Amino acid sequence: MKNSDWKKRINHSKLVPKKKTTHFNRKTNIKLNRTVKQIILAASSALLIGISFGFITLYMSKQAEQQPATILNEATVEDEKANGNTIELESVNAYVVQGGLFSARENADNAGKKFEPAQVPTFVWEREGEYYLLAGIFSNEQVAKKQSEKMNDEGIDVFVKQWETTSKSVSIGESDVSFLKAMIELWNESLQLIDSGENIQFAKWEEVLDKHTNLSESVQLFKEKTIDNVNHSNSKETSVKNERQFLLQTLFDFEQLTKE
Repeated sequence: MKNSDWKKRINHSKLVPKKKTTHFNRKTNIKLNRTVKQIILAASSALLIGISFGFITLYMSKQAEQQPATILNEATVEDEKANGNTIELESVNAYVVQGGLFSARENADNAGKKFEPAQVPTFVWEREGEYYLLAGIFSNEQVAKKQSEKMNDEGIDVFVKQWETTSKSVSIGESDVSFLKAMIELWNESLQLIDSGENIQFAKWEEVLDKHTNLSESVQLFKEKTIDNVNHSNSKETSVKNERQFLLQTLFDFEQLTKE
């Protein structure tokens, strides 16, 4: 073999890269890629845990803020149960013959004297600092108009208007609700009776008043006033005019109950 051929072999061996070096670089790259993935995975997990913890903390804070309001609402409901049922006392509707409206009670009383020659009893209804002079109450507008026309013919200046009591939500017991319902039904029935030319059955009023007991203080006061009105009306000569006065007084006392 010639020396030049030997040199070529030596030079050729130096130029060819070794496969062992290439294998080493691939292993290193794989290790680096795994390390980077582990770092990214760890960072992502930490971020996810932090976000979850933040949401949990926020939710617990909101629950803590809402807790006092819930307790307060429950306490309010319990108070209402202790006091009784909260109901709406609906307004009672009718028609009245009105003789005037005054800012002072004395003026209303003086104006009522003009009705005495016609033997028409009047009732002064105070409402919000004003005094209404009423000369009768009716369930039917046509009946009320006939009465007002008769008064106008006698020289008394009156007119018909719709009348209703004020409504209000009140907290009362079950016995109070039952009593007031019976009273309003009896009141309407009595008004229709005298509009048809019949007399009020005061015995029925006494029966209802005696039947209902265990009332709250305010409703009991209304009951006692009604008993006095019944006794006072029974002591008078029976007349439609006096009975209308009785119903006006009873309805007025009922409206005062809604103001308490």
